[in-house]
Amino acid sequence: MYLKSLELQGFKSFPDKTTIRFSDGMTAIVGPNGSGKSNISDAIRWVLGEQSTKSLRGAKMEDVVFGGTARRGAMGAAQVTLILDNSVGQFPVEAAEVMVTRKYFRSGESEYYLNRKRVRLRDIRDVFMDTGLGHDGYSIIGQGRIDEILATKSTDRREVFEEAAGVTRFRTRKEEAERKLDQTAENLVRIRDIWNELDARSGPLEKQAQSAKKYMELRDALRLHEISLWLDTLDGMQDAKKNSDAARIEAEQKLEAVQEQQKQQYARSEQLSEQMRQADIQTEQLQVQLAREEEQAGELSRQMAVLAESRRKHRLGKGTAGSTAGAEQCAACAAAGASAETDRLAAANTQQKRCIYAKTDGNTTIDTAHGRRTAGNTKTASARGRGWRTAVCRAGGCSCRTGAIGIAASAGTACRR
Repeated sequence: MYLKSLELQGFKSFPDKTTIRFSDGMTAIVGPNGSGKSNISDAIRWVLGEQSTKSLRGAKMEDVVFGGTARRGAMGAAQVTLILDNSVGQFPVEAAEVMVTRKYFRSGESEYYLNRKRVRLRDIRDVFMDTGLGHDGYSIIGQGRIDEILATKSTDRREVFEEAAGVTRFRTRKEEAERKLDQTAENLVRIRDIWNELDARSGPLEKQAQSAKKYMELRDALRLHEISLWLDTLDGMQDAKKNSDAARIEAEQKLEAVQEQQKQQYARSEQLSEQMRQADIQTEQLQVQLAREEEQAGELSRQMAVLAESRRKHRLGKGTAGSTAGAEQCAACAAAGASAETDRLAAANTQQKRCIYAKTDGNTTIDTAHGRRTAGNTKTASARGRGWRTAVCRAGGCSCRTGAIGIAASAGTACRR
C-alpha cells in the first residue's frame, strides 16, 4: 500500500488549500511545537472515518473547522482528501487509485465521497477493513499510543492484533449477524404476543369481516345502480338539451322573422309617415285654395244679394221719394252687412274652424274639419220679414246655431263656435 497525497482545506490550522505529496521511501515532517505536525495525522485519521473527538484532540467535532484568527475569518467547512495507490488491488475497488474525501459543515452535516461518488461512512470502513487503516488499525500510531496499547486490557489489545491478522472483517460480520439474530428473536417474541392477542379476537373479527364483506357487496351494487341512474339522467339531460337547442333554434328563427317583419313595418310606417306629411302639405294647399274660393264665393254672394235687392225694388215700382231713399239706404246697409259677414267667414276658414253647409233635399250637408256630415235639423225663420234660413251644426259635438244674414241659403255660410 502506497500513500500518494493528502489535500487539506479548512481543517484545523490549514485554512488555505494545501496539498502534501508523498514520494517513494520514508517521508518525515518536522517543525517546532504548535506548527501543526499532529494535525496532518489527525486529518488522515479523520478522513478515514474517525468519530471520536478525543482521538482528534478536540472537545467537539466543530473544532476540526478552522476557527479564524485576528486577521482572518473562520471557515464554514473542513475538507480533507486522501489518495492511495491501488495498483496491486489491495482495496476492493476497481480503480488504480482510491480517493477518499470527507467534508464537514459547521451545521453538523458530514459528506463522504469515494472516488468522487457520494457514499456512506459504513462504505468507507468496509473498504479499509483488514488493511491496517481501519477504525482500530495500527497504521496510525499517535503520541502515547504504544503505552496505551501495552497498558490496556487484553480484550482491547486483541482488536489491534485481529486488525493485523486480517480477521476484523469477519469478526465485524459475525457481530453484525449475531445482532441481527438477536433482533430477529425479539421480533419473533413480539410476533407470538401479537399472534396470541389476535387469535383471541379472531372470532369477533370474523363476524365483522363477514359484515364488511356484505357491506362491500352492497356498496358495489349501490355504486352500480348509482352509475346506471347517472347514465340515465345524463341521457335524459342530453335529450332535454337537444330539445332545448331545437326550441332555441326555432325561437331564434321566429325572432329573426319577427325582426324582419318589424323592419318592414318600420319601413312601411316611415313610408306612411312620408305620405301623411305629403297629404298634410296637400291639405294645407287645398285649404288655402278653398279659403280663396270661399272668399270669391262670398264676393259673388254679396253681388247676388245686391242684384236681388235691385230686382225687388224694380218689382215694387215707383214709390214715394222717401220710400225710395229708405230702400236705397236699406240696400246699402244690407250690402255692407253681407260684405262684413263675408270677411268674417274668410278669417274663420283660415283658422280651420268652419262648418260649411248647403241645402240639399231639405237637409243641410255640413263640411267641417271633422269630415263631411249631414245635419237633418234645418229650421226656417223669418228675419225682418224675409225668408232667412237658420241651421244647427252637429259636427264634432258643435251645437252652435248659424244664420245666413242677408245671404241666400243656397250660397253657404260658416258657423261661429
